[in-house]
Amino acid sequence: MPNKIKVTKEDILNCALKITKKTGIGNVNARIIAKELNCSIQPIYYYFETMDNLRKQIVHEARKIYNSYIEDSKKDPDNPAFKAVGIAYIKFASLEPNLFQLLFMSKADNEFGISAKIDENYDYILSTIDAPKEDAKRIYEAIWITTHGMATMIATGFMKPTPGEISDILTFVFKGLVLSTKQENGGVNKNAEN
Repeated sequence: MPNKIKVTKEDILNCALKITKKTGIGNVNARIIAKELNCSIQPIYYYFETMDNLRKQIVHEARKIYNSYIEDSKKDPDNPAFKAVGIAYIKFASLEPNLFQLLFMSKADNEFGISAKIDENYDYILSTIDAPKEDAKRIYEAIWITTHGMATMIATGFMKPTPGEISDILTFVFKGLVLSTKQENGGVNKNAEN
């Protein structure tokens, strides 16, 4: 009779995710997982076949965690959607820096990364900007760069702004983008002071 498997697929994935959160995906390997779980490497390869398959599952779990931040932000009654999502994105970078780096700081062509336009929240955010679709896209792309820049600096420990500072920066940039877009479209006096 074969030995009963004591380590489950979920145990392995949870352990790998824990390692990723703590030290980054680059430190996830079969030997470290096996040591953490006090088992051989055999169950890892039994369930996942390759480390790449396990890494893909880690990315999937990281996306679920990220999406929970975004879903929670959609319930924020105090901020417009673009701002609430931006704050959630930055909060994710602050609280889960290694998962943030995995999802958002890898090369655009990296199979593990996701970009602004393929983020499943893109259409939702775009729909909340009160502007013609092409203008909304330009505003979104510019606010994405600002938000991503702040989140990246936070995830790498370069800056530690307060929630109020984050809110003020996002509001300032968004208002400036909207004003600039209106000016380009002839809707605002270009010499107006505000």
